[in-house]
Amino acid sequence: NYFREIIMATPSDTLKLYIYLNELESITIPLSKFDKKSEEFYDFGGKVNLNQLEDNLRVSGIDKRLVLIKPTLEGHEEYSIIGNEHLAAKQVNVSIDLINERKRVLLKREKHGRTGVFLKRLLDLNESTEVVLKKLANKKSFVRKKLFQK
Repeated sequence: NYFREIIMATPSDTLKLYIYLNELESITIPLSKFDKKSEEFYDFGGKVNLNQLEDNLRVSGIDKRLVLIKPTLEGHEEYSIIGNEHLAAKQVNVSIDLINERKRVLLKREKHGRTGVFLKRLLDLNESTEVVLKKLANKKSFVRKKLFQK
């Protein structure tokens, strides 16, 4: 089940390495600098840092159904964010602009299906991330620009 891939969802997105441990668990490692919008994207879904993870702290996040999932002592509560966008933005600490953009994208995806990603490169088990990234940068100027962006 274990595999790795380099992904760039859109031309303006951050390059990322996805490590899939199994069907339910994955690790995402940014390979280029996050802009504010990219950071907010993770807050939208319920980002935790290492200390929060070690302390078993659960945080609120919004899923692909546009449902706010708010942890409770016994489990969690779910609320639709439709019509409650400002409250949802405050709860997950993101801008209302990001809430509206994610709502637009996810509702469009629900209606028309997923359209794919801008760059996707599966890594063989014996390939190093660094070597593959260097090859991509040599071939594709947008990868070079992302890697050396300040």
